Amino acid sequence: EGSSVMEKEGGYQREEEGEAIVDTPLYTARVTTRGGALKSWRLKHYKDKVGEDGQMIEMVNNGQAGFYPLAIMVDLPGYEHRRDFDFRLKLQEDTRLILSFDDKTLRIEREYVFSKEQYQFSHRTRIWFDDGRGREHAKGDVFIGVSEGFPREENKNVLLAPYSDVRNFIYHSQNETTREKISGVEAEISVRKVVDWVGIENRYFVTSLINESKIKPYAVISKPIPGTGLIDL
Repeated sequence: EGSSVMEKEGGYQREEEGEAIVDTPLYTARVTTRGGALKSWRLKHYKDKVGEDGQMIEMVNNGQAGFYPLAIMVDLPGYEHRRDFDFRLKLQEDTRLILSFDDKTLRIEREYVFSKEQYQFSHRTRIWFDDGRGREHAKGDVFIGVSEGFPREENKNVLLAPYSDVRNFIYHSQNETTREKISGVEAEISVRKVVDWVGIENRYFVTSLINESKIKPYAVISKPIPGTGLIDL
């Protein structure tokens, strides 16, 4: 799904945000073309209240495209702190999506494969960069984030209430699992050791990003802003 309508932003033309939808027996997932991130994750068998009026629980409680789960930020020559990439949907097959960005110098491909039987999916991001100045010049960083959203207003519903006292950023490194309370993070925290996985836990769920690549990443935990919290990996 999507649109070819253009909008002016930052002095250049941008595609209007579109989305790809994957529906399974357990959940419905939406991936945005603005950054190629996970925009929505609705659980079909968990409702916000008992009865016919109950609505599917939305795990992405966040309205900012730059901070959706698996949002990407690139810090490469000519693309310093760039996160506003417009992707196109290159492939959609049942539970598999491939989104692509290509401006001849930088090419990014993001692939999602969703499970029908479990609350999980695999994700791969591949990046090609060539500005004509050689491999040594092409060094930089790539950040991929997971986020935990706080409602902007206090919610009295027992399933949706913020419960900030029990929400944690969580990461595993060197056979140890460490938790940082979201409510206690006042400034950016850099985890200067290789992490195996990072995630966010609350009273009912744990959302984790598990590294299965050969890359050995560090983690950066940001201060939550209204509507979101973010871990960069």
